[in-house]
Amino acid sequence: MSVQIMSRSGLQCADIIINHAFSRISGPLTYAVPKQVKIEKGSLVLVPFRKQKKTGIVIKIHEKKPVFAIKEIEKTCLEMPALWPWQMSLFSWMQEYYFSDAYQTLKLFLPEKIVKGKFPKALCHSEPQAKNLTSHTLRTTTSLNQKITLFHHSLSENRFKKYAEWALSEWKNGYQTLVLTAEMGMAPRIAEIFQKYFQEKIMIFKSDVSEKEKAEIWLKAQNGDTPVIIGSRSALFLPFQKLGLIIMDQEHDLMSYKQEQTPRYNAKTIAMKITELTGAKLVLASHAPSIDSMYQCNSTNVIFTEKRNIPDNVIPDLKFAAATAQDQESPQTINARYLREKTEGPKHFTIIDLCDEIKKHNFSPISDGLREKMAQTLEKGQQIVLFLNKKGSATTIACRECGEHLQCKNCIHRTSFYRTKNLLKCNRCGWQEPAPFCCPNCKSPSLKMLGFGTEKLEKEVQTLFPKAKTLRMDTDVLKSQKQFFAFYEQIQKKTADIIIGTQLLLKKEHYPNVGLIAVILAD
Repeated sequence: MSVQIMSRSGLQCADIIINHAFSRISGPLTYAVPKQVKIEKGSLVLVPFRKQKKTGIVIKIHEKKPVFAIKEIEKTCLEMPALWPWQMSLFSWMQEYYFSDAYQTLKLFLPEKIVKGKFPKALCHSEPQAKNLTSHTLRTTTSLNQKITLFHHSLSENRFKKYAEWALSEWKNGYQTLVLTAEMGMAPRIAEIFQKYFQEKIMIFKSDVSEKEKAEIWLKAQNGDTPVIIGSRSALFLPFQKLGLIIMDQEHDLMSYKQEQTPRYNAKTIAMKITELTGAKLVLASHAPSIDSMYQCNSTNVIFTEKRNIPDNVIPDLKFAAATAQDQESPQTINARYLREKTEGPKHFTIIDLCDEIKKHNFSPISDGLREKMAQTLEKGQQIVLFLNKKGSATTIACRECGEHLQCKNCIHRTSFYRTKNLLKCNRCGWQEPAPFCCPNCKSPSLKMLGFGTEKLEKEVQTLFPKAKTLRMDTDVLKSQKQFFAFYEQIQKKTADIIIGTQLLLKKEHYPNVGLIAVILAD
């Protein structure tokens, strides 16, 4: 093993985050760069570490002269850098913005097989193709005045055809497209629609695909070989060589686009930063745009494009540069128009403080006022929708003795309790185990179920209205798109009186026979 002392001038060194938990504690390690090894920031290299060999990412190259002995880099694993310059900039920005360490942040960018150097050998030291001889291709943005578009659409599948048209236009100009979806169950259907427009295979990147497949998609994105990748929020960190367009479908869905583990990032914030670094365009698409996205319409950087009433057989062009403030309907005008449309009928809403219900010894999430409204609605033969974005019977289990809340053993998120299966389940990572009879911490049997989920709400409703037929819509009941549409058909045929569900209810915006909608535990 070669060891060099940093005593002579001109010796090049590199700071490297290695694939070992030691980097999380100590940060980057410094290695000498041999003359025969050509590296740059973002290169994936093989280095000696203790008695092992580990891969690592070069985050800095310098000529400083520490007095201690340092080891040499053995080789580079790829001819191209594993992370493009825009990714290295994003990596540095995320560390500062989200206060995350380098090791945790870097793990977002690299699949496990890539980190371990277990990719096809032909790609390790093969000569890059002509299109790869230069580093990441940045989009020329001299003609673009607005790079972000807020696209207000209906919930029909025709929006995916529009996405495909825009992606095809980008691919003809030599740029790749990333489509983010809040509902990964929709990804195969989106890919099926896109595939009609492209000869190349449309790739789907999500957490439950194999590590081998993740590595293959990662390499295709880096080589620029795939026109479109459809994925969850983690797909933002793929090494696109020629990224031209990012589409965030259902951009308002914070639950899907927010990372709860360190670094706790918001996918929309990351997407906006990527557009800044690469020159790519960003479409924030939603049938119910978020408040912050609507607010940004007041700035010159966001154009509001409303396409809700486009005929099914029409595919509009998405204009990024030519639109001006005079061409656009202002957010204030849009809001006023929507307000007029919504107040044409006798539509009313009421906010009920459950603290007042507790004073009346009503500990149910269904207030007395809501119970009366539900009874009146059922008498009229209309349907009721109860929205509660929590699954299970209880949102957590707590010990009365020591105060311990039962947590997931994988991600330390509080587990939900499912009474019908007597299970503790993490709704973040899917970990589950049989519910314990006593506290794991103090062994006390005094465990208390806290909170309400859709499962418990369904039981409560069945107790209050035993003659009404209930239908529960959440991912514990609906495992596929086919099941969802079957349930929706039941609703359309009025075979259900009370529909209880999570955000799956929002996948359809038209419930014609619904006379009452209640948001349970709205805060």
